[in-house]
Amino acid sequence: MSTPEERLAVLEFRLSEVEKKLASVMSGAPTGGGAAVGSSGGGRIATDRDLDSQWGDPIVKKDPKRWQGPSYAGCHMSECSPEYLEEVASLCDWMGDKDDEQGKTWSNPKKPGSAPVPASKFKREEAARARGWAKRLRERGPVQRSAPPPAEGNEFETGGGADYSDNEIPF
Repeated sequence: MSTPEERLAVLEFRLSEVEKKLASVMSGAPTGGGAAVGSSGGGRIATDRDLDSQWGDPIVKKDPKRWQGPSYAGCHMSECSPEYLEEVASLCDWMGDKDDEQGKTWSNPKKPGSAPVPASKFKREEAARARGWAKRLRERGPVQRSAPPPAEGNEFETGGGADYSDNEIPF
């Protein structure tokens, strides 16, 4: 069971999210940093600054179960199709909702006494990045990546180096 402080932190976070959505609906502005009210996009869309940051292009670990196309598991979000990324965003939002329902929180073990953060925050950030990449890919087209050449002298990539067969091992 979580402590009252953890539960309060989760409730405060959820309340602030509801207040943001309500304020944007009342003003007629788009919700969540880019998705219009009632759009199929759903939630917040990551900014270009976020997408270009160190953590802005995460690797997709697993395909959503509802996805019927080719697998993009193991690919960076920038290498996926926009339709796939919308499914990833939907899955991350669903997982965030489940974390909220269960009251899950995360505390930084390196900072004892720091306020716990709702665990759903991280899933919602991933969903926003998936939506951001889907939007960017629709507007600009696919990202062209060039594979770096193998490092010279690396015996494992070039096939060179010593032969480590069983008959050469001295023990």
